[in-house]
Amino acid sequence: MAKELQSNLLITALVNLSFMTRGVSDNIFGPTLLDFTSIYSTKVSIISFVVLFRFGGSILGSSIAGIILDKCLKYRYFILFAYTFIIGLTNVVLPHLPNIWLFFMVMTFSCFASGSLDTGGNVLMLDLNGDSGPYLHSIHFSYALGSFVAPMLAIPFLNTSSDNNTQITTLFPLLGITIMTISSGYLVVGTAMKSSNCNKIEEKTDCERSYDLHVWTLLILIALFFFLYIGAEVSYGIYITTFAVESHLHLSERQGAEITSIFWACFALMRFASIFTSIYMKPIYILVFSFISSWIGSCLLVFYENEILLVLQLGSALLGLGMA
Repeated sequence: MAKELQSNLLITALVNLSFMTRGVSDNIFGPTLLDFTSIYSTKVSIISFVVLFRFGGSILGSSIAGIILDKCLKYRYFILFAYTFIIGLTNVVLPHLPNIWLFFMVMTFSCFASGSLDTGGNVLMLDLNGDSGPYLHSIHFSYALGSFVAPMLAIPFLNTSSDNNTQITTLFPLLGITIMTISSGYLVVGTAMKSSNCNKIEEKTDCERSYDLHVWTLLILIALFFFLYIGAEVSYGIYITTFAVESHLHLSERQGAEITSIFWACFALMRFASIFTSIYMKPIYILVFSFISSWIGSCLLVFYENEILLVLQLGSALLGLGMA
């Protein structure tokens, strides 16, 4: 029993680590977007189409991953290794592609793997720890922590002048190699896992369930909510740096990245708090706080973000707290 608990904790730590690097990979693109326009000699209006490709890849990956993992449950760790390795590999090549269209395709492939890892990691946490909220919230905090670290990592590599001296061609390969190294943990776990443990999980997930109409209605409403919520969260994280640079405030890329880090720092702070609040507070109270914080932050940003730097910072902070 103690050995199984130790094994579960080690796997939980591995999933947290991979989710943290996934957070870095997913959200380092926002602060570096303007540098990518320089690398591929294009405009913001053109490279912004990558957001559609990213969303498409994530939706496809999140949907298909569940089916793949259900059919190949004994090989789930090898599959998670493949997803994480692909995220790392695509990061290595992103700044070195010959044209923007290939950049779009590679980014789609990367987000497909990221969406798949998201689904696979969540299901793995539920299988290992049951319905334990803190363990599940911990991987979402790790993702938020990676999202906060991403702009801070990007700042030293950003373009600081008009002669395109960006260093993100070094940043992304370093990030990719780190992620690929971490992915080997899944390979080690998959190799070491005994077949008896795999069968135990398979038996537990083999039962069929039937849902009533009201359950399906609730699931559809939750899916619609997450569709809108995640779209807002990711879009804001991607575009806030570009907005800060091209707005009436005319901030530098580094200042824009710092505002992005404020958003993700507050996001990570609230995700960390949710590990403990999920134990002692009812979900309705957390939801009410989140909606109020998001509403106030959104109102500030809509009316004053283009004129006052402090409002842009405060609005980003409140939005981060609410969206977490």
